[in-house]
Amino acid sequence: MLTSIGREPLRRYCCPMMNATVKIAYDVYRGKTDPSLRLATAPGARLPAHVNAKDWVLMPAGKSPLHSDAPKEIGVQGYCFFQVSKGK
Repeated sequence: MLTSIGREPLRRYCCPMMNATVKIAYDVYRGKTDPSLRLATAPGARLPAHVNAKDWVLMPAGKSPLHSDAPKEIGVQGYCFFQVSKGK
């Protein structure tokens, strides 16, 4: 069907697009002096400028749990500090 200006009308989707759940793999650093301290950043973002790089070690992907607020804090501040407690 053509409109008066000779173009086809925009097609509308018959059903709304579903919200996809996206899981981002953050870079997680472990503290050298206290191995329970963690600092998470966006992938490839490196450490924040106010942090001494010598005090942190990048952990292998998937080796550290993330704090539940990490995605929100990383989105706002660019990083998230948290501490891992050993479960019994």
